Amino acid sequence: MKYTKGKCNVPSGRFERMYKDDLNGHTLRKTLTLITFLDGAKRHNVLPSSIRLFRKNAIIKATKDFLHILCRDYIHGIGNLNKHLQQLGVSVSFEQSPLDELDFFVANLATDLRDGIRLGKLAEVLGDSTGVIEQMRIPAISRLQKVFNVDVALSALSSLGVPNVDRIHPNYIVDGHRPKVLKMLWSITSSFQINNLLDKEKLRDEIYAINRSNMAPEGPVQFSRHCGDIESCNDICDLLLVWCDAVCSSYNLNINNFSASFADGRAVCFLIHYYHPAILKFTDILPTHFSSRINIVALDDAGREKLCRNERKNCSLASQKMMEIGGIPNMLPITDTSHVPDERIMIICVGYLCARLLESSKESSAILVIQNAVRLYLNRSRMSQMWHAVNVIERAWIAYRSIYYKRQRALYLKPVKVIEAFLIAKRPNFQAISRQRFCVTQMQVSRYC
Repeated sequence: MKYTKGKCNVPSGRFERMYKDDLNGHTLRKTLTLITFLDGAKRHNVLPSSIRLFRKNAIIKATKDFLHILCRDYIHGIGNLNKHLQQLGVSVSFEQSPLDELDFFVANLATDLRDGIRLGKLAEVLGDSTGVIEQMRIPAISRLQKVFNVDVALSALSSLGVPNVDRIHPNYIVDGHRPKVLKMLWSITSSFQINNLLDKEKLRDEIYAINRSNMAPEGPVQFSRHCGDIESCNDICDLLLVWCDAVCSSYNLNINNFSASFADGRAVCFLIHYYHPAILKFTDILPTHFSSRINIVALDDAGREKLCRNERKNCSLASQKMMEIGGIPNMLPITDTSHVPDERIMIICVGYLCARLLESSKESSAILVIQNAVRLYLNRSRMSQMWHAVNVIERAWIAYRSIYYKRQRALYLKPVKVIEAFLIAKRPNFQAISRQRFCVTQMQVSRYC
């Protein structure tokens, strides 16, 4: 309509050329705006690192090269488009490096950690810093490059305070040595995740509170057979074990380690029941090899198998209740006394459970405080309403009392006078009847005497 003056809907002739020129200019303007916006957003880290402007297999990896190809293939007679943009005050300089094309997804611990790049990224994330990956050799193709990268990553983790990683040689990680890789990952997990989950001071206070409620009303027990002096114990795993032992001692169960002591599932069930008896009832916990008073040696194969099934059911029950509580990863293994759980897995699982139970315990305490306050407020409000009603009734009675008595007298005075007149008129008759009854009674008494 703009180019045909309203004469037709489709432009033609010179109007068509004007229309196409404007359309091409509009498309070019929007395309260059989008390119400059994405270039600036990527250079200033507005876009996350996981978003790439160019594919991995693309021929060009820089914005200037893209503009050059765009100008060569679609815009003729302009020359260097970058110079025209610079004259307008617009500059593009982003270039996608091999570091931007890295994929940090881990699918196999035996192979994905060998080049050290993912470990370096892990060190940057844990330390909330940058510069570790920039020191590495990317892409890592040869073995020497991989060993160098792993050494840089382990040094960065060691500087963050991760224990025992300085004792792991980079060759073990490059070769995919499973025990060493798991040892390194466990050191990282125990150093960051467990310490971030649990507060040592709060855990000590909880242990003291449990000991006071169990068997020491005169004061908190500051000595444990697991770590000695609780106050000076700085190992979070030892404090976690002391907490488990303190809770389970209420049920006559001793916790010695995170492996065999948790094999039958009762320990985790007791931890949940101690803090949330409404979620997991004590009667739902089944007897096992450790809790049964029957001589295990005297049991037949069917009896032992039944106890093993009970142990697996206890683990399943604990896992289900942990999911109901929420905020706990579903990582509790289904085990029995024949297949004890791994100690490291149980430490992480119990650590999450402890953090959630302590948090939910505070929530329950807060709920009770709020309930008591609301009930006290409602009772006071109800009493205030009752006293107000009593005062209103009393004032109304005082104001209406004289009128009420006057109406009652006016209502019952005439019937009372009628009854009184009747009694006065019939008094001689009543007296005669009374004397007659007295004479008859006297005659009957004199007859039998």
